[in-house]
Amino acid sequence: MGTTLIKFLTAVIILTVISCSPAGKKPLYWANPMDPSIHSDGPMKDSMGMDYVPIYPTAVTSSQDATEKIPTNVKPLYWASPMDPSVHSDVPRKDSMGMPYIPVYATKGPAAKDSLQAPSTSQVQVLSLTPDQEKLISVAVTPVVKKRLFSEIPTVGRVVYNEKKTRIVSARVAGRVEQLFVNYTGAAVGVGQPLLSLYSPALITAQQEILQAARITDSNGNPLENSLLHSAKEKLTFWGFSSEQIQQILHSDRVESALVMPSPLTGTVVKLLVSAGMYVEVGTPLYELSDLSRVWVEAQVFEQDIGTLNAETRIRVSPLAYPDETFEDRVAFVTPTLNPDTHTLTVRADIAN
Repeated sequence: MGTTLIKFLTAVIILTVISCSPAGKKPLYWANPMDPSIHSDGPMKDSMGMDYVPIYPTAVTSSQDATEKIPTNVKPLYWASPMDPSVHSDVPRKDSMGMPYIPVYATKGPAAKDSLQAPSTSQVQVLSLTPDQEKLISVAVTPVVKKRLFSEIPTVGRVVYNEKKTRIVSARVAGRVEQLFVNYTGAAVGVGQPLLSLYSPALITAQQEILQAARITDSNGNPLENSLLHSAKEKLTFWGFSSEQIQQILHSDRVESALVMPSPLTGTVVKLLVSAGMYVEVGTPLYELSDLSRVWVEAQVFEQDIGTLNAETRIRVSPLAYPDETFEDRVAFVTPTLNPDTHTLTVRADIAN
């Protein structure tokens, strides 16, 4: 008896489906006979062995008019979750419980628009969290602001002397260092400040020549500007005498025993390369001076970050010696070649010291 009843019910369902099937039309989906909200994209059976019921386009209705038919060529605006209509999808899908999303079509009437309308206030859900809840789920909340997006590249760098403000003081003539007026590394010097005195027989000879040339006079007894005097002045100038020193020699009419060499810039002695009593040749380095009012900061950027560098890139320096201070400036130079050992580029900024 039980077997006959099951067969009878099955036959009735099949007949009902066939009688309601429009000729030549494809079902939109198949619905669970016990729960029509459960859909399937193809024929199937439920857990009780009952066939899903095919649903055709004529059976789809809008929320405003249950009898209004929607043409089969109308595309849904979106698919909505059957459990939460505010959750949408641009394509057909199923929720976590296996229930298919419901297609939502554009409404018809005077207020209908071709495009999707913005949701009303009643459709917008606001999520509010207490401070304890924010800490529990590790969420950070910040006001929305309009600003330029940027990325940071943490790296290490070093502070070096500004090569544009560094000078080497060298000997222009062979001689012996008589006295060092600035005799230690780190000393601060000003432009024109005496650094050392240099004794040289060649300098004494050149001074004697200029004095002899200056004694040549014309027929009236006036000093005569001649080629010998001009040549002697050029020689002393080339060896480091200033025009004031040359005029002092001519005015005093006596030879200076040593040449006093002044500092060419205001800065700091970063290297002392000579000692008193030392004999030097032409071109021997004596001092290395640098203006430390601005220094260079060189940082290493790895190969994968090179593409982020541009003319607007800035360097922010946080020195270990001053953890509470930062120094910032724009990148002034990027080396044109990659270091083959470290695969890094060196970027440089000119930072106020």
